[in-house]
This record gives sequence, C-alpha cells and structure tokens, in this order.
Amino acid sequence: MADPETNRPSDLPADEEPHLLDGLLALGHTARLARLQDIRTERPTVAQRLERLLDLLDRHGWLEDPEVQPPLPERIGEFRIVELLGRGGMATVYLAEAPDQPAPVALKVLHPGIAWTPRARERFRREAEIATSLDHRHLCSVVAVGESDDVPWIAMRAVEGVTLAALSADFHARLAARGGATHVAHRHAS
Repeated sequence: MADPETNRPSDLPADEEPHLLDGLLALGHTARLARLQDIRTERPTVAQRLERLLDLLDRHGWLEDPEVQPPLPERIGEFRIVELLGRGGMATVYLAEAPDQPAPVALKVLHPGIAWTPRARERFRREAEIATSLDHRHLCSVVAVGESDDVPWIAMRAVEGVTLAALSADFHARLAARGGATHVAHRHAS
C-alpha cells in the first residue's frame, strides 16, 4: 500500500524500521528531533510510528538522552559503583567493587533505554560470550556476566592506564604540532 503523502510504499523492509529506531535511541534529544524530521520528509507514515514508540518509551521512563549525564548509581546488583569510567552509544562502564572479587572490576552495563530491545540485548550477549572466550595478557578478562533489574552487564578485570580517547587526543595533538599527516607521511616515505 502506498503512503498517500509521498506515493511511496508505506512500509519499510522488515529490518529497516528497528534499525531506524536503534539509531534514534542512540542520539541525544536535539539530534533525535532533527533525524525524525529527516525521516518525516522521506517516510511520514514510518516517522509517525517511530514518534509513537519514542513517546511511549519516554512516558515510561525508558528513553534516555545520551547528552544528559545521569547521576552515578550507588549500586548495580551486587556491585558498589565507585566511579564512571566511560559512556558510549550502547553502554556505560563503571569502576565497581564486588564482595566476591579481590580487586575492583570494570562493570559494563547496557543502557536501560535500549536494554529492552532484542537486537541490543543480542549484540551485548554476543559481546559477553566472545569476550569470555578470549584469554590474553593484553585483554581485560571477563570475571562475571549477568543482569540486574533486567539490564545486562559484563564485569571485567579493571586495568590501570590511559583511555583510548586520551591516546587519540594526544596523537592528534602531536600530529598537528608536526605539521599534520602529510608531513609525517612524506617523512616516513623517504
């Protein structure tokens, strides 16, 4: 059936609408509104369905805004949260202590706003499964995998060191100080 506003098919392929919703959930409020406007221009019927879903999630407190930093939780399950280590599109990582672990752990927790989606849960489950199977001295070993209040988490050995973001910033600063990538490429090519 065609969308009366665009004379295009009103339904997306079965896997495209969930992909659009996942993308919207990863955006902050302002970017989410802009992206919805783009979708509304191309696919008004799909945009209406997505807006209804987002409104439902928001009314039930399941819609998070990645631009807004929530307060640090005191506990997640058995873990006492010590500090925030990092936050990404799908998960937040905390330094945490557990009664059964001799040292602090890095606790990676799927964002509650997307933890209910089968796709996000499956990706997180696969990550935990793969990470658990790896054993190398240069990788963080997984010490536990579980859920707390229906939100999945992965506990890994905490490692002291510099973050990837800090390394990247340092690299780009050094690169800029040396005249950029072209200067470095010419120097190494000779």
